[in-house]
Amino acid sequence: MENQKSNRAKLLRELHAFASMTWQIDDPHPLLHQLAVSEFEVKSMAHLSDNELRMLSELVKKTSEIDWGKVEKLGVMKIPGMSTPQLLLVNKLRKELEWSEEYLIKLVIQRYGYLHWEYLSGRTAISFIGYLIKRRKEKLAHQKEEKVK
Repeated sequence: MENQKSNRAKLLRELHAFASMTWQIDDPHPLLHQLAVSEFEVKSMAHLSDNELRMLSELVKKTSEIDWGKVEKLGVMKIPGMSTPQLLLVNKLRKELEWSEEYLIKLVIQRYGYLHWEYLSGRTAISFIGYLIKRRKEKLAHQKEEKVK
Protein backbone atom coordinates (compact mmCIF):
# COMPACT_ATOMS: atom_id res chain seq x y z
CA MET A 1 0.00 0.00 0.00
CA GLU A 2 2.80 2.40 0.92
CA ASN A 3 4.65 1.60 -2.32
CA GLN A 4 1.48 2.32 -4.32
CA LYS A 5 1.15 5.75 -2.69
CA SER A 6 4.80 6.56 -3.36
CA ASN A 7 4.44 5.51 -7.02
CA ARG A 8 1.37 7.75 -7.36
CA ALA A 9 3.21 10.66 -5.74
CA LYS A 10 6.19 10.07 -8.02
CA LEU A 11 3.95 10.03 -11.10
CA LEU A 12 2.26 13.27 -9.99
CA ARG A 13 5.64 14.97 -9.45
CA GLU A 14 6.89 13.80 -12.85
CA LEU A 15 3.67 14.97 -14.52
CA HIS A 16 3.89 18.41 -12.92
CA ALA A 17 7.58 18.74 -13.77
CA PHE A 18 7.03 17.68 -17.38
CA ALA A 19 4.06 20.03 -17.85
CA SER A 20 5.93 22.89 -16.21
CA MET A 21 8.92 22.41 -18.49
CA THR A 22 6.85 21.81 -21.65
CA TRP A 23 4.40 24.68 -21.18
CA GLN A 24 7.09 26.93 -19.66
CA ILE A 25 4.99 27.92 -16.66
CA ASP A 26 5.76 27.85 -12.96
CA ASP A 27 2.57 26.18 -11.73
CA PRO A 28 0.92 23.78 -14.20
CA HIS A 29 -1.45 22.37 -11.57
CA PRO A 30 -4.51 24.49 -12.52
CA LEU A 31 -4.17 23.39 -16.16
CA LEU A 32 -3.59 19.77 -15.23
CA HIS A 33 -6.56 19.93 -12.88
CA GLN A 34 -8.77 21.35 -15.63
CA LEU A 35 -7.56 18.72 -18.06
CA ALA A 36 -8.30 15.95 -15.53
CA VAL A 37 -11.79 17.33 -14.90
CA SER A 38 -12.58 17.65 -18.61
CA GLU A 39 -11.08 14.34 -19.69
CA PHE A 40 -12.21 12.07 -16.87
CA GLU A 41 -15.18 13.97 -15.38
CA VAL A 42 -13.76 13.93 -11.85
CA LYS A 43 -13.98 16.69 -9.26
CA SER A 44 -10.20 16.99 -8.88
CA MET A 45 -6.94 15.26 -9.71
CA ALA A 46 -7.10 13.52 -6.32
CA HIS A 47 -10.11 11.55 -7.60
CA LEU A 48 -8.23 10.11 -10.57
CA SER A 49 -7.58 6.39 -10.45
CA ASP A 50 -3.98 5.27 -10.96
CA ASN A 51 -4.85 4.20 -14.50
CA GLU A 52 -6.49 7.57 -15.27
CA LEU A 53 -3.45 9.34 -13.84
CA ARG A 54 -1.21 7.38 -16.22
CA MET A 55 -3.56 8.20 -19.12
CA LEU A 56 -3.43 11.90 -18.18
CA SER A 57 0.35 11.74 -18.16
CA GLU A 58 0.38 10.10 -21.60
CA LEU A 59 -2.04 12.72 -22.93
CA VAL A 60 0.15 15.58 -21.71
CA LYS A 61 3.24 13.95 -23.19
CA LYS A 62 1.51 13.24 -26.51
CA THR A 63 0.62 16.90 -27.03
CA SER A 64 4.28 17.80 -26.74
CA GLU A 65 5.66 15.08 -29.04
CA ILE A 66 6.16 17.26 -32.08
CA ASP A 67 9.42 16.69 -33.89
CA TRP A 68 9.93 20.26 -35.11
CA GLY A 69 13.10 19.31 -36.99
CA LYS A 70 11.19 16.73 -39.03
CA VAL A 71 8.31 19.14 -39.60
CA GLU A 72 10.72 21.80 -40.85
CA LYS A 73 12.43 19.34 -43.22
CA LEU A 74 9.09 18.26 -44.68
CA GLY A 75 7.93 21.84 -45.01
CA VAL A 76 4.62 20.88 -43.40
CA MET A 77 3.12 22.38 -40.28
CA LYS A 78 1.09 19.56 -38.70
CA ILE A 79 0.15 20.46 -35.18
CA PRO A 80 -2.02 17.97 -33.31
CA GLY A 81 -5.46 19.23 -32.43
CA MET A 82 -7.84 18.07 -29.75
CA SER A 83 -7.81 14.47 -28.68
CA THR A 84 -10.81 12.29 -29.48
CA PRO A 85 -12.13 12.47 -25.88
CA GLN A 86 -11.82 16.28 -25.97
CA LEU A 87 -13.71 16.47 -29.28
CA LEU A 88 -16.45 14.24 -27.89
CA LEU A 89 -16.65 16.40 -24.76
CA VAL A 90 -16.94 19.60 -26.81
CA ASN A 91 -19.77 18.11 -28.88
CA LYS A 92 -21.52 16.88 -25.72
CA LEU A 93 -21.25 20.31 -24.11
CA ARG A 94 -22.38 22.03 -27.32
CA LYS A 95 -25.54 19.91 -27.36
CA GLU A 96 -26.19 20.46 -23.65
CA LEU A 97 -25.80 24.20 -24.14
CA GLU A 98 -28.07 23.98 -27.21
CA TRP A 99 -25.57 25.93 -29.29
CA SER A 100 -25.26 25.48 -33.03
CA GLU A 101 -22.02 24.37 -34.56
CA GLU A 102 -21.84 27.69 -36.40
CA TYR A 103 -22.09 29.62 -33.13
CA LEU A 104 -19.31 27.55 -31.61
CA ILE A 105 -17.10 28.15 -34.66
CA LYS A 106 -17.71 31.92 -34.39
CA LEU A 107 -16.81 31.72 -30.71
CA VAL A 108 -13.53 29.90 -31.43
CA ILE A 109 -12.62 32.40 -34.16
CA GLN A 110 -13.31 35.36 -31.85
CA ARG A 111 -11.61 33.95 -28.74
CA TYR A 112 -8.67 32.06 -30.22
CA GLY A 113 -8.33 32.92 -33.91
CA TYR A 114 -8.80 29.31 -35.06
CA LEU A 115 -11.23 28.29 -37.79
CA HIS A 116 -12.59 25.29 -35.86
CA TRP A 117 -12.36 24.01 -32.29
CA GLU A 118 -10.81 20.72 -33.43
CA TYR A 119 -7.59 22.66 -34.20
CA LEU A 120 -7.18 23.81 -30.60
CA SER A 121 -4.51 21.96 -28.67
CA GLY A 122 -2.69 22.07 -25.37
CA ARG A 123 -3.59 24.90 -23.05
CA THR A 124 -5.88 26.50 -25.61
CA ALA A 125 -8.02 23.37 -25.85
CA ILE A 126 -8.11 23.08 -22.07
CA SER A 127 -9.11 26.72 -21.77
CA PHE A 128 -11.90 26.35 -24.33
CA ILE A 129 -13.29 23.23 -22.68
CA GLY A 130 -13.10 24.96 -19.30
CA TYR A 131 -15.11 27.85 -20.73
CA LEU A 132 -17.79 25.47 -22.04
CA ILE A 133 -17.95 23.67 -18.70
CA LYS A 134 -18.36 27.01 -16.92
CA ARG A 135 -21.17 28.04 -19.26
CA ARG A 136 -22.89 24.65 -18.73
CA LYS A 137 -22.70 25.11 -14.95
CA GLU A 138 -24.18 28.59 -15.31
CA LYS A 139 -27.00 27.23 -17.45
CA LEU A 140 -27.76 24.44 -14.98
CA ALA A 141 -27.77 26.92 -12.09
CA HIS A 142 -30.14 29.19 -14.02
CA GLN A 143 -32.45 26.26 -14.77
CA LYS A 144 -32.43 25.29 -11.10
CA GLU A 145 -33.38 28.85 -10.14
CA GLU A 146 -36.23 28.82 -12.65
CA LYS A 147 -37.60 25.57 -11.18
CA VAL A 148 -37.55 27.05 -7.69
CA LYS A 149 -39.59 30.07 -8.81
